[in-house]
Amino acid sequence: MKEGWNYWNEKGSLSYKVNGKPYKPFADEEHLTKIVIPFLKRNNQGQLIRVSGREVLQKLEELTGEILLFLNHIKELYWINKRTGKFAMITLGQDGTDSNLVTCRINTPGKPEEINRYLKFKKIFDHPEMKGAEVSVAYRVNNRVNNINEIQGTPVWVYFPTRDMTKLPFYIHGSFETAVSREKLMTPSAFNDYLFDQLGDLIAESLESLKSRKLITQGFIRRVILTAFKDEAENGTINGLR
Repeated sequence: MKEGWNYWNEKGSLSYKVNGKPYKPFADEEHLTKIVIPFLKRNNQGQLIRVSGREVLQKLEELTGEILLFLNHIKELYWINKRTGKFAMITLGQDGTDSNLVTCRINTPGKPEEINRYLKFKKIFDHPEMKGAEVSVAYRVNNRVNNINEIQGTPVWVYFPTRDMTKLPFYIHGSFETAVSREKLMTPSAFNDYLFDQLGDLIAESLESLKSRKLITQGFIRRVILTAFKDEAENGTINGLR
């Protein structure tokens, strides 16, 4: 045990409130890792000085319930500003009877719980440049899962959203090759081109599932399919989709 860090005591004492109810995120965990990140920068004299970390709080406050949508292992995210008490509880849940149906939830103080549901389809494959490469597509559905709602202003996701925007009415994700900052996709990239081809195939294959769910309606064709074709024509996200 390092001085100032008592694993057993701290995992039981960390208690927060979500919707007025106590929440102990680590009480049942077998292992616990604490990471303390000092916010420092060098001044004009080259000395390290503390900074507020306000930008980090701003980024946390901007997170949506979809932030966990394409992560493979993390299903729960809780952050709290201990000075103000402001927090957010974000969870990703999978339906017990439908492996493609996932629910994104976010709780923030003073606001009603925000819930969005998605039908997510995923393909994993080996490539000479990456073992276990993956692509996914996620369609937002209503609460009764009997209608697909188009999404506007969708980024390309590489586990998290990038700055590469599409005009597709649904979310796409892939284990794309990115720049060092992970904010933009690497171009040109034969590997990324291959993943986009796989995404096109996955979108086509997902339509078979949507058909069996009776979700291919006139509204779906008009608002989702034709909009995706428009993206191909104007933005060229997934060439050959039509």
